[in-house]
Amino acid sequence: MSDLNEVDAEVIGLYHRCPLTVAALQWSPGNLGSVGFMIGWLHNNGIEFNHFGEGMGDETGLNLLTARGVWEMAHPLDWVLKRGSGDFAVMGRELFEADYVGLQ
Repeated sequence: MSDLNEVDAEVIGLYHRCPLTVAALQWSPGNLGSVGFMIGWLHNNGIEFNHFGEGMGDETGLNLLTARGVWEMAHPLDWVLKRGSGDFAVMGRELFEADYVGLQ
């Protein structure tokens, strides 16, 4: 999890769920700055991804290919997580907010 200390804390947050800490970014397709940061984050980590829906907008979804070779879908306001192992995953907003606490 060495690169978690190097993330831009203003954009990618660190979240903790005993005993796990993950880097996470919420998929917010209506915010072009957030979309650009997400695309850069995934690209810089070698994650294959694409979007679904009609064009880019508030309802656009995100598909990402996990290390297990499985495509996971992020719907608007879902969270994309980078685990300590370097694997990426998608978690629904309600489950993420129930399980994780932001680190300050």
